[in-house]
Amino acid sequence: MRLPRNEPSSWAPWLAWLAAALLGAFAVVLYQVQVPILTEESPLFTLWQAPVLLCFVLFGPKVGLLSALIALGPQLPAAWVLHPALGMGAMIYVVEAVFVALIFKRLRSVVMATTLFWVTFGWLFDLLIYVYGVGLEPEYVAILLAKQVLNSIVYAALVDLAATRKLRVLCSQIRGEQPVPIDIQGYAFRGLVVLAVTPFAIGGVFYVRAEFSEVRRTAEHVNSELAFSTANLVLEELDGQRQGVRTLARRLSVASTDDEKSALLLEHLESRPRQLLIAVVDEYGRVVSSQPAKDAAGQDIIGLSVADREYFQKAQTELRTIYSDLVIGKVSLRSPSKETGAVIVEPILGPLGRFEGALLGTLDLVDLQRSATPKDLRGRLVTLIDAEGRILSSTDPTRSPGTKSEDLFHAATLAEIPNWLKVGVGAKTLSYYPAGIETMESRLGLDLIHSRFQPIKSARWGVLVDLPAMVLHAQLLPAVLRVLGGLVLMSILAFVVISGFSRRLAAPVRAAATAALQVRQGRLDSGLLAKLESSHLLEISLLVEGFVDLDRYLHAQRSATAEREEDLQVRLAEAQKMEAIGLLAGGVAHDFNNLLMPILGYADLGLAGARDDRDATYYGRIVSAAEKATELTGQLLAFGRRQVLDIESVDLIVELENCRPLLHPLLRENIHLEIERAVALAPALVDTGQFHRVLFNLALNAQDAMPDGGTIRLVIDSADSQQSAGANDSPGRFVRISVHDEGQGIPVHLQSKVFEPFYSTKSEGKGCGLGLATVHGIAHQHGGFVELESTPGEGSSFHVYLPEGESKPPKAKVAMPSRGQLAGSHILVVEDDPDVGAVVSAYLQKSGCQVTACDSAESAIELLKEQNGQFSAMITDVVLPALNGRQLFERALAIRPNLPTLFISGYDHEVLQQGIPEGCELLRKPFNRESLLGCLERVLSSGPNGVASRHV
Repeated sequence: MRLPRNEPSSWAPWLAWLAAALLGAFAVVLYQVQVPILTEESPLFTLWQAPVLLCFVLFGPKVGLLSALIALGPQLPAAWVLHPALGMGAMIYVVEAVFVALIFKRLRSVVMATTLFWVTFGWLFDLLIYVYGVGLEPEYVAILLAKQVLNSIVYAALVDLAATRKLRVLCSQIRGEQPVPIDIQGYAFRGLVVLAVTPFAIGGVFYVRAEFSEVRRTAEHVNSELAFSTANLVLEELDGQRQGVRTLARRLSVASTDDEKSALLLEHLESRPRQLLIAVVDEYGRVVSSQPAKDAAGQDIIGLSVADREYFQKAQTELRTIYSDLVIGKVSLRSPSKETGAVIVEPILGPLGRFEGALLGTLDLVDLQRSATPKDLRGRLVTLIDAEGRILSSTDPTRSPGTKSEDLFHAATLAEIPNWLKVGVGAKTLSYYPAGIETMESRLGLDLIHSRFQPIKSARWGVLVDLPAMVLHAQLLPAVLRVLGGLVLMSILAFVVISGFSRRLAAPVRAAATAALQVRQGRLDSGLLAKLESSHLLEISLLVEGFVDLDRYLHAQRSATAEREEDLQVRLAEAQKMEAIGLLAGGVAHDFNNLLMPILGYADLGLAGARDDRDATYYGRIVSAAEKATELTGQLLAFGRRQVLDIESVDLIVELENCRPLLHPLLRENIHLEIERAVALAPALVDTGQFHRVLFNLALNAQDAMPDGGTIRLVIDSADSQQSAGANDSPGRFVRISVHDEGQGIPVHLQSKVFEPFYSTKSEGKGCGLGLATVHGIAHQHGGFVELESTPGEGSSFHVYLPEGESKPPKAKVAMPSRGQLAGSHILVVEDDPDVGAVVSAYLQKSGCQVTACDSAESAIELLKEQNGQFSAMITDVVLPALNGRQLFERALAIRPNLPTLFISGYDHEVLQQGIPEGCELLRKPFNRESLLGCLERVLSSGPNGVASRHV
């Protein structure tokens, strides 16, 4: 099926560009909505590509580039600032949209075209741009590729659903292109691909999310175990060191000499290599004994004061073992630089429990952490933090002891880090972005750290275990590769299976469509029918049965149609003949009226001046013959519907009563006339003269149907157009006049011919065949119609429907002016036919009028200018050689505004086209002297703006 090509409007191209701009702006709005679909930190699911891809699919690459540039406008500068190659990465979606717009015309599926792009070219673009261009880790690029593929399939499915048939046809009309219809195979392929691939893509998202959750859950569990075991090992070491210090304190309390005390200190220090220093301080905080006695720089330790140290003050006050926070010592124990460490303080109490000093043991934190931390950390970092949030020691060499924990966190996440890192309350899991030198990973937000903090409550220390997100990406890589591989296999399988299924689904439907075409052409192929019959589909089997029945039916119909066409050809030829006869009859009647005018006029004048009875008889017979000819031309005009009607609203009941005395002389003595009224009033819009003609013709026709006598019933009532089958083209309310006879009726095969002109069922010489044709023409010219009901042997009924009018009170009789007022009037006669002009002039002169005659409108205008005010009235023909009668009247009013005018015409169709001015009268040819003088008297009495026009 080919659709007509649309011609583009001048504004259509601009409408396409406007739609592209709106879709691009909508994409900018959608870009603000981003949701992580695979990992927590990145990449993000977006839908801004959907409007852009929709624009490419609907309007093509040229217009689609505008929406892409608008959508990427806010993104490209930011991506370029991060890395020039990232700007190229954003353009991948434009390349994808161009590829899809081109391939979509063949595949008919946006989802399949999008999948094909990523399987063939998309992954290569990602590899070149992000790995070799930007320098990202391949693991993360694989996750990015999976996100892009899954994301693209989701918004491609939305585009497939949005690009409906109506929308694509509308866009084709905007482009001025022919809409390409989609066959059932393409329609099924497109829908099934969406149903097959899209759920797989969404399932892939959930699968990767689940795998990531599992990987992260496992990693967090390992983090917790590592933090907990490290904290326990550190705590065990601290407890061992504390017990050693306590034991040493008891031994020192029983030592009597300084040398003995010094030997005990040295023995203790040698047995515990993680202790860097052991010293005794008095109650004032002064070192009285120490091993070693000097630091690495050779300075004496004995004599130094620790009274200002917080750990000493706490031990002095709380009288319990104290584990200090990070201590930056006053002495260097292993190198000339300052040393850091932690101090175990064991108070020395006197017999009465009085504080008499303390034993200090300095710990090597690096060795302590090294012994407490497993060797295989699997990419993790372990850091010891004191109660003030300062780093005691870390497996990360960049984290120097003494560094504040706030320096580990990015400023954006610093506010999210709670105070428990400082006070060490409870184990916590947290994620943060590290502070430090900005890298590409940090600029892209790929350096997220997943952490576990485990407090060591007795020491008020804590263990912080950090796991970079890149480690999780590497662990997630197998799941991502499984999804990508599964998607490729699924796409190939879907393409093969769905293509075959849609082809098999469409094959019987195409065969059925071919069969339908053959049935329409009248040639049903038996081989094609056998192929359809072999189908296992119920619907196809029903179609086959329907096609066979339809083929038989159409063969029968074609045979009947051929017969009807032959009959219609005969009827058409007859109708054309009747139309030609009607046109000829109307034309002859128009011309014959002008010929009858001088015949009737001169005969009338001759009759008025006859010298004897013989001459009067001769002239009277001429007048009678002319009047009969006039009646015949009236019937011809009525049949051809080429006469002018004087339509007014009259009560047909009154008109029927007025016609009763006129009908009785026309009917035989054995004919009884009955008039029945079904309504009180029957107002109708009719020309009363033509209504009388209809009534007389039907009454005489009914009389001729009853040669042995009978009853003619005239029934008048109202009817709705819906009550009649013949009113299809004449809706509204009607007054119905029914004429019933008791004759033999009309045979059924002749009923369709009774309204044809010159057709009659009467014997030769009994009628001319114009009576019912005249009735038919008059009714239709009034806006009504005629129906026939006849049963052979029971009589006939003719129903005439005339448009219903408004009820009006009867008009008061207007007193006719005296004939004597015409005497002395000066009448301007304009008539191009010299015989007609001579007759009219003779009529007027015989009545005492002064007459000025001319044969054209131009000469009449000149006479009016020369003799302005001298003419009492003007009589003009409607049809004149140059200017017509109406144009003459309009120009005459400019010269003489109050000039009464009477129009005469034998060409009623010209009057129908031009119309008669308001307030003027029309006298149809042929007319006699009395008709002319009567009309002229009314014109003179009413003036140019008197009563409404009447047609006589």
